[in-house]
Amino acid sequence: MPAYVIIIAVVVIVIIVNVIRISIKSSDHHFECPNCGEHFQADFFKSFFTAHSLGGQYSMKCPKCGKTNMMASISGKK
Repeated sequence: MPAYVIIIAVVVIVIIVNVIRISIKSSDHHFECPNCGEHFQADFFKSFFTAHSLGGQYSMKCPKCGKTNMMASISGKK
């Protein structure tokens, strides 16, 4: 089997695992704005396509104050 087929398969598996992980996380986690204290829940697409760190923080825009900050994902619904 050529090496490029294995590489493509690994990349596809990594993408599928991340889609499943973020889908589960976005359905039962919320964020707290460090500026105004607003608790809000982000949908799957916002959670998937936003910048995030390995430490579990996401670059999110608060729906109340409009500020964009790195916010930690908090377990539980808002």
